[in-house]
Amino acid sequence: MSNQAEDPRGPEYDDHRVAELAASIAESSVEEPAPLPSLLTVSEVASVLQLKDRTVYNLANEGEGDSDNGLPFFFKIGGSWRARRKDLDAWLDKQAGK
Repeated sequence: MSNQAEDPRGPEYDDHRVAELAASIAESSVEEPAPLPSLLTVSEVASVLQLKDRTVYNLANEGEGDSDNGLPFFFKIGGSWRARRKDLDAWLDKQAGK
């Protein structure tokens, strides 16, 4: 016979079981952000740069061609601006080195 009284709420309220469940919930609630695709939209680039979409559109227009202004890594596909992730990363590295 045990000296401990059973919890009237049932065995699922055992302190050890509650601690296990809390740890399990804490581990499962941490989600990794989804990786960005290799081809980015204006909104995705804006999110990375923490800018508004309109600002990115304006910078993309400034950077058309081989300009050092704006965002020269953008190009159009069917009238929509797109950027390769690797070009954005290279541009960010270049900006950080200035």
